[in-house]
Amino acid sequence: MPGRSYAEPLLLFTVFVDFTGFGILFPVLPFLSTSLGASAQEVTLVIAAGAACQVIAAPLWGRASDRFGRRPILILTLFGGAIAYFTFAIASTLAMVFLSRALTGAMGAIVPVTQAWMADVTEPKARAAAMGRISAATGLGFVIGPALGGILSELEPGRPDYALPCLFAGALAALAGLLALLFLAEPVRHEAGRPARPTGSARQAFLPLLLMVFAVTFAFSGVLSIFPLWLKARFNYGAFEVGYGYALIGVASTVCQFWLVAPLVRRFGERRVLLSGSLVYAAGLALTPLSDTLPPLLVLALAVTFAVALCQTTLLSLISRRADAATQGAALGAAGSAQSAARVFGPTSSGFTFGSIHHDAPFESGALVALAVAAASFLAAKGERR
Repeated sequence: MPGRSYAEPLLLFTVFVDFTGFGILFPVLPFLSTSLGASAQEVTLVIAAGAACQVIAAPLWGRASDRFGRRPILILTLFGGAIAYFTFAIASTLAMVFLSRALTGAMGAIVPVTQAWMADVTEPKARAAAMGRISAATGLGFVIGPALGGILSELEPGRPDYALPCLFAGALAALAGLLALLFLAEPVRHEAGRPARPTGSARQAFLPLLLMVFAVTFAFSGVLSIFPLWLKARFNYGAFEVGYGYALIGVASTVCQFWLVAPLVRRFGERRVLLSGSLVYAAGLALTPLSDTLPPLLVLALAVTFAVALCQTTLLSLISRRADAATQGAALGAAGSAQSAARVFGPTSSGFTFGSIHHDAPFESGALVALAVAAASFLAAKGERR
């Protein structure tokens, strides 16, 4: 087993490899679903199906990692995710796509477990930077993954192949599981045992933060899930162009998480960064439908991505700092569950508004939700100063 100094780089590399496989499916899944007869509403329901399963699974995996250790839960879910991706590759009906997506959601423990892992080995004042490094690893996976998905699905122009990227994603998830099995040791500070249950006052303290986590993810997942269809309607783009679009989003997220979050939080504090990020988030979403050419669309996409990265990381840092050592997995699992619930309702809502109201409605409603987050963060900061 490696020494402690190697544990974090190995963990981050495992997260990166796994999310590269996950990112491959992003530009492919909408087109795979429509090739099997799915409507726009059904495409968003496919995406939401995985998140619905993760709502239940994330807190359970988090508590299990508190009790049995981070490493065994991480390995189990990585190999389970590989099976789900391989099932995508052989899907011949929309029902099989739904089943595969549900399984990816049920195996979705890597984020809350790795967040709890990092919380085990970092001091509270360094928690935002630690959460940012995990998010940077996931973002880097989204840089490479979507581009790979777009390329692998259209190796022969005019003859899309959606099985190959799914097989490649499954192989990457299996590789991540193998790396964890061979090289990752249980974090030194964590002692597996019966986790303490948070008190009622602790749960009440977490609730506003969990609601903001839900709101930030609700707006972003709704826009992200409908983005391929919106780009198709606005610019006539396909999986190849959408893949590169998601890669750009991944680059922006990685840069923000790795280089910007920690210095901004040190200078201004989590609350101010959260407030500023949510205001930029709202403005970016509101202005996106006004983009008739690619350059302003790219600028706004970058602004929204930076803002979401700031909001998500500062919220997770605040939640982690309010949890004690015995309940990190449970607390961050609850945050993961809130994010997963948002990924159920966000895509479902955007699919409805996109198809039933107008194509820009998901951006407009998302901007209102981001404004609500800004208001909540402002009131919370004002209350703490008192």
